[in-house]
Amino acid sequence: MLPLNPSDIDIQKKSSFQLVHYINQFLLIPETNLEQNDFYLDCTDELFRRGIDCSAMGNPEVVKKVPAYRYFLHRNKLYQERVYGEYIWILLHFKDGNQWEFAVRVVYVDEPYVSIAGIQTISPILLVIRHPHQQTQIDATGMKHYLMAGFNDEGKFTSLTMLHNDTEAPYAVLSQARSAIINLEGWDMIQWDYYEIWEKGMENRGYTPPDPPVPKS
Repeated sequence: MLPLNPSDIDIQKKSSFQLVHYINQFLLIPETNLEQNDFYLDCTDELFRRGIDCSAMGNPEVVKKVPAYRYFLHRNKLYQERVYGEYIWILLHFKDGNQWEFAVRVVYVDEPYVSIAGIQTISPILLVIRHPHQQTQIDATGMKHYLMAGFNDEGKFTSLTMLHNDTEAPYAVLSQARSAIINLEGWDMIQWDYYEIWEKGMENRGYTPPDPPVPKS
């Protein structure tokens, strides 16, 4: 939650993800006090000072308090949720220098717990972690033959987790990733390097994208 009296918070000691989290919390509160308004502007100023690309915010003093106007941070750039909708196109870079663009279904994670239990899809899922905590508990009960590639705040590939639960018992994993791509087994994820938001794919906005082809090994 956004603090009611944030003057005692040293924002320079907070991570950029924490600052974006505060900004998103501010956008969810219909009426804020003067101190909270100043705190919001201080957070945006601090992001600018750190070299974060905040062009998605436009003029930070002109605020629309709508949930869809919340942001997410990826590779030192802010993106606004409303611009992308249910799907995001990403440009994936492989360790050998090859690139591959494709669409992913996006799930925004604003709490340190998310459930993807029972999801059965051949389309990849992108978890965008927006909460400031170090770990996320992911409920994957009922999922079979899926892999989850984890990425750090720079979009660099850092981990690979198998999601396979062939019993009726609850099943969850803990992840320190700042974002994750979940897909059926069969992709050579270990060769992934990093990804970026592929804004060239915006012409596909408003349409359900086809399933991406499996890359040739």
